[in-house]
Amino acid sequence: MVSTATEDPQPSLILPKAAIIIDSKFPSQQELASQLTSALHFTSSCEVINLSDINRLDLHEVVCLFLPELERTVLHGITPQEFSAIQRLASSVSNLIWLAKTDDTKLVNPTEGMITGLLRSIQTEFDEKGFVSISIQEPINSKFIVQSISLVLKDMLSSSSKKTRTRIPANWQSTLHQ
Repeated sequence: MVSTATEDPQPSLILPKAAIIIDSKFPSQQELASQLTSALHFTSSCEVINLSDINRLDLHEVVCLFLPELERTVLHGITPQEFSAIQRLASSVSNLIWLAKTDDTKLVNPTEGMITGLLRSIQTEFDEKGFVSISIQEPINSKFIVQSISLVLKDMLSSSSKKTRTRIPANWQSTLHQ
């Protein structure tokens, strides 16, 4: 009788669908989304979606990257359609990376912190969700952002594929500096 030992297979990384949410009024977001789509080859698919189209999509098992806050504070002066879209986004997705720009050289704008409070509240209520807020220091360097977001997303996916998820503290926020 001959027997062979085999190694336990490594748990495979589940390849989710990715959605990059943009505000199509801003060409810079479309360009960044295009670069991110190319870099996120480790997802099963990657789709660029306009903020106004969120309510038409199935967001179950989708990892979302939210770019509109790179141009404007979305929650300040939000339209009813945008509110509905963000409500659906927050309730449907399990992983979300919300990108916002910051400029330390300007006076503090209190509306820029609104999303941090919202994401903290959601994370506290639904601890199974992986929501991350990342502030991008101006000037925005798209190559640096793409590399950084790829790393953050890979880390999120590898921890969500384990039985126990790495818990990101509700007060966690990061600022990317070049």
